[in-house]
Amino acid sequence: MRFAVLAIAGLSMYASAEGATIKKAQYGKMPGGEAIYAFTLSKPLVAGKQLIKVENGAAQPHEVVLVQLAPGKTIEDVGKWVFDMKGPPPGKPIGGIPAFVKGKDSFFEADLTPGEYGMICFVPDAKDGKPHVQHGMTTQFKIG
Repeated sequence: MRFAVLAIAGLSMYASAEGATIKKAQYGKMPGGEAIYAFTLSKPLVAGKQLIKVENGAAQPHEVVLVQLAPGKTIEDVGKWVFDMKGPPPGKPIGGIPAFVKGKDSFFEADLTPGEYGMICFVPDAKDGKPHVQHGMTTQFKIG
């Protein structure tokens, strides 16, 4: 089993053996004052079982929904589909953690096989109430 770390908006996440790190180091504001919502992987995740540790260093709660994408679909498709649920789902959730607050750690396991995956956060924003996905808090990656 591998161990990785993910950081989301100051939220760090660790995954196993080879130690992939998913960090969101840029959380905060862009020069124009626009907030940044993103997952950033420091290293690619690889096929196999992963133990993923998530540390929330952000001011707001966040969650991680890990999605295995259907062929030809994107994580943005998942974000749109969730709000209207028309047609077949563009992916299936395979792991993640529910919303949790700053200073808390959480873990989840995932067994990744070759294909396209994404991470998404649906937690409502503290300022405008919109889900973080509507602020662009998604990432997509491929497992080879």
